[in-house]
Amino acid sequence: MRKAVFLALLISLSWVPPAFAFDLEGQVRLDPPFPEPAWLEIPENHREDCGERKLSPRLQISPEGFVANAVVKLEGVFPEPEKFPLREFTLNQIGCEFSPHVLLVPQGGEVTILNSEAMLHNVRAFNEQTEMLFNDAMPKKGQVLKKRFDEPGRVILRCGIHH
Repeated sequence: MRKAVFLALLISLSWVPPAFAFDLEGQVRLDPPFPEPAWLEIPENHREDCGERKLSPRLQISPEGFVANAVVKLEGVFPEPEKFPLREFTLNQIGCEFSPHVLLVPQGGEVTILNSEAMLHNVRAFNEQTEMLFNDAMPKKGQVLKKRFDEPGRVILRCGIHH
């Protein structure tokens, strides 16, 4: 079975600025035994550039059990936030991976996707129903692709060339 490095873009229904009415902080921690780290096998024709395999960023757990890149969904009724300009969101293709692995984008936000490698990448996006949202080749180092996300929900990005 072919595995893929993916990025979950979680498009929120609304955006609550950090200075809204309160700040919420916390950590996600698992109790042992922890799952074994997963490895992604790199296709043979891309190993020269990407290596033989990579540690999957899908689930990263520290020795103490803390989970990296965790997303927590708050449910309930919240006051309507004030409108404010959207900030820039950037996703980079470097080291044969998308970085950052998890990117939270408010509904209507635009993401700049960069190719920082001198190799062809192919950015494919899928919604939660596995429908393809876009499929764009990025053959040149320094190439930029801008995509706006108007619908709420999780979006998974994959490189159709390397994974």
